[in-house]
Amino acid sequence: MEAHTKVKHLSAPLFFLRHGQTNWNLERRLQGLNDVSLNETGFQQAKSLAPLIHELEIKDCICSPMLRARQTLAQLQLNCPVRVDHKWQELSINLQSLQPPRAKLAPEQLKPYTLIVSHGSVFEALCHTLAIPVKVLDNCSLVEISIGNTIKIHHSGYPLVNRQE
Repeated sequence: MEAHTKVKHLSAPLFFLRHGQTNWNLERRLQGLNDVSLNETGFQQAKSLAPLIHELEIKDCICSPMLRARQTLAQLQLNCPVRVDHKWQELSINLQSLQPPRAKLAPEQLKPYTLIVSHGSVFEALCHTLAIPVKVLDNCSLVEISIGNTIKIHHSGYPLVNRQE
């Protein structure tokens, strides 16, 4: 019998940003651990989110080591500590089960007002960790996860939408 784990609730907002668009996204190709660059749209998506992200009072930033995440982060020009962490890199696909392995994420251990720049599959793993219904994120979608694990999703060019579930 599996032990039930208590749902982890955050004590302060956490922000998640999926990397900008790549040509592989346009072709609907799984990128996995292939280090694919942003395309011109991806660079523009990230630049357009920079003013909003600057208003969020980000105190810390964690970035996937994958090129597309680092390029997205570079467009934001943040003024806070940034660290690259392999825990938040793209998950490789397990062809045996056709499901990504679950990363051992511990979002409750992050500093308040941390921005994570990473990948769609990592966001799905984070949703599972926090017992939030999984959302599929468009490229350069910004998500705010608040106390009580409510989420607000911002897609480039659209206002923040409250998604309380």
